[in-house]
Amino acid sequence: MTRLTRVEPFSMKKYLDRHKSEIIVCLRLPAGIYLMFFGLAVLLPAALTIITTGHGAALVWGVFCLGLAALCELLAVRILFTSIVQLLILRSLKTHHFSRTKKLCLQSMRVLKYLPLGQQAELSFYEIGLGAVCMSRAEYEEAEQLFSRALERNRNSMNRARKSYKTRYYPNMAVILSHLSRSYSAQGKFEQADRAASEALEFARSTGRIHYARMEIFPLYSMAFSHLRSGAIDEAEKEYNLVIKVNAETKPLPTYGSNALAPILMACRIGLAIIAIKKGNIQASHSYWDEFVEMANNSAVPTSPSFLNSFNLLANELINAKQFKEAEAVLDFAYSNARRYFDHPDAIEMLNYYEKLMLLTGRQSEVKDMRAWLRLTGAVPT
Repeated sequence: MTRLTRVEPFSMKKYLDRHKSEIIVCLRLPAGIYLMFFGLAVLLPAALTIITTGHGAALVWGVFCLGLAALCELLAVRILFTSIVQLLILRSLKTHHFSRTKKLCLQSMRVLKYLPLGQQAELSFYEIGLGAVCMSRAEYEEAEQLFSRALERNRNSMNRARKSYKTRYYPNMAVILSHLSRSYSAQGKFEQADRAASEALEFARSTGRIHYARMEIFPLYSMAFSHLRSGAIDEAEKEYNLVIKVNAETKPLPTYGSNALAPILMACRIGLAIIAIKKGNIQASHSYWDEFVEMANNSAVPTSPSFLNSFNLLANELINAKQFKEAEAVLDFAYSNARRYFDHPDAIEMLNYYEKLMLLTGRQSEVKDMRAWLRLTGAVPT
């Protein structure tokens, strides 16, 4: 099984594509700056008009311009604030600085209460960000609550919109429902997970826009995630393969870079590797793992802690199949990632599988060193 890593030469095209979502947010900054200067340009003449004219149409015009200037300044502050914060949150999520992401989201939600216009959409963004943080930290119940609130905000906005504009909310609904489905699955609520994923798939297929065809990946992956954990491996295998097929046959989503869905595609390879070993197809399992490692080596961001559970499942299946060398390769990869998330429940569980492997392969002397990084961080007593 592959363990090699390689560094690709820098490519500006790949860099821009990788950071497409951040670039789109940055494009809003000039609009905020323009509004700020426009407001100042209107404010000074308006103030002079009011001061020098005490009555008549000129006074009315001056008051109107003053109100317009104030509105422009408020909108400029809102655009600049939300754009900068969203940019920081997107960067923190991509690099898995979850504590920073949580702090940014909570502080922004407090400030947002005092800014005009569009609060529901902004609050929904921060709730989704917080939900993603909770999922990565195995706080699944809190993640469910956050995704549910974000879903309710988007649903209310969609219901208030004119019929011709409702479809604009469908992509967001598909993504939020997919997140909600995974939070249900992580808690063993598989029926609720299936209902949420099915609704998400319906929204994804009803956007009416060809360039959103790849949106189906989110609910399909959530279905596979749920079915694998509930034991319906045939359905999970079908859905994992559908995710890969849809990605290959459709164009990148407008606000996502071509590499933005890499974590989902990587997770599909691990899921297929687990299913293959469960079905006794050891060679196929090794091939899927090799594909995952190659994709991980080419990824610009570290592997999320949400992968740890899948690593554990795959390693356990390989150990049970007496594929000890391959199991060690998986656990080595998991161990290198788990050290950064020492307090994560799946990181602790990963050590249990590693120690199981050591015992089964007659390497008991190495067991005492397995939890050294946990003791150093103070996560467990010495």
